[in-house]
Amino acid sequence: MSNDQTTIDKWECAQVAIKFMRHLDNSEYQEMASMMAPDGNWIRRDGNVIKGPDGLLNVMGNRPTNIFVRHLITNTEVQLLSETEAHCESYVCVYRHDFDENFENVAPLGDIELIATYHDKLVKIDNEWKIQEKYLGPSIFERPKV
Repeated sequence: MSNDQTTIDKWECAQVAIKFMRHLDNSEYQEMASMMAPDGNWIRRDGNVIKGPDGLLNVMGNRPTNIFVRHLITNTEVQLLSETEAHCESYVCVYRHDFDENFENVAPLGDIELIATYHDKLVKIDNEWKIQEKYLGPSIFERPKV
């Protein structure tokens, strides 16, 4: 693999990891689903596993509309394991507010929900990087449950 292709692949992998969460923040579930491998898994913080694009659309279709969340993704590092496999690791800082009813334009700035590390295992399918597995490493900081 050439240095140019390595740079391009690393950039594309990082963008998949970042944009996947941005699409979640913006309730763009179809776009999220298109970024998953057909047999991809997203292991959620609560331990539930979302299986594949259809599973994602099913779960997100039932997501309450009063949740306002932002995932701030930083310190992203990509390791290419082969020409078709990669691992991406990023820090995530999550801000969340649950409105009493539907989302409003501005949420109060409260406590950070958590700071942790996302791990994304990616595969290249038809020349596009897709999420094969996404999971959250142990929280570095987490708001106590009330």
